[in-house]
Amino acid sequence: MGIFSSKLVIETNLESDMNNQRCINCPSSKNAYEWHLNDKYDSVLKKAERFRLQYKELYSERHCLIKFFFRPDNTIQDLIYALKKGYLDYIEKSTDLTTWKEILENFEFASEYNDLGYVLYAYTSSANFTGMINKNMAKNTYHEFTLYCTSLNCIALSQTQDSIQIFLAMMFHPSLDKYICEGHFTVYRGSVINDQKLLDGYKNDSIIITTTFLSTSTDSDVANKYIDNNSVETNQISLLCTYHIHNERRTSLYLAGLSKYSEEKEVLIYPYVPFRIISIQRYTEEKRIIVILEEIDDIENNNTCNYV
Repeated sequence: MGIFSSKLVIETNLESDMNNQRCINCPSSKNAYEWHLNDKYDSVLKKAERFRLQYKELYSERHCLIKFFFRPDNTIQDLIYALKKGYLDYIEKSTDLTTWKEILENFEFASEYNDLGYVLYAYTSSANFTGMINKNMAKNTYHEFTLYCTSLNCIALSQTQDSIQIFLAMMFHPSLDKYICEGHFTVYRGSVINDQKLLDGYKNDSIIITTTFLSTSTDSDVANKYIDNNSVETNQISLLCTYHIHNERRTSLYLAGLSKYSEEKEVLIYPYVPFRIISIQRYTEEKRIIVILEEIDDIENNNTCNYV
């Protein structure tokens, strides 16, 4: 099974408490959805813009002296070392030793050959590893955007924020530019959610940002393969999303040539990419929701945010 096989397991009791003092003991085990809805102040869009700028500037041109010490090859090795020591070494691996051995070997290859393509391969080879990265990423976004936590007052952020930022820094490394999708195209994602109430606030013309890496396919049949209407859970809903991507920014990578499951024709959408919901259709009897989204380009994003 490919990485699309992992179902979205989403808790419905997420609290919406804006009191920072109550976030000190906020639960670390809560999951969040892979989208975050923009608010009337456009704060989500502004944060998404700052996020992309942060990682864009991370590898921007520098003074020659700084550039000498900040060499891309060394950067890859340092990032992998930091992720391994601060994140991978603490993951429980006993339930799937063979898979984790392969994942760690690919990280070693990436460090040895200065090639982050091995990291992308590791990411696509295991649904557990993919799910772990994205679960922590979505949880971090939820705690930061909804609960207004910081790593100083929130155990959830303090445990995973730095490690997830290291992984993101890898994914924005210029050596991966050759995998960036170009032009306008459409991709599809099929998944299962536990309760359609999770999408109650979403409607036509709503603006969302992605909060995780989203595995999609250029082939709609692949996405439909992972929509399961035969679940024993009566409240589970099949969700089919169509994403129209313009990719004028670093929006997505084409991983078919790297993925362990090349037949899935995977396109990996980045987190913090803004989309507008063009259409959302709910089919109650079939327990099915179909959503069509279109990427918001930087010009529209800036106009929407009303930057001063």
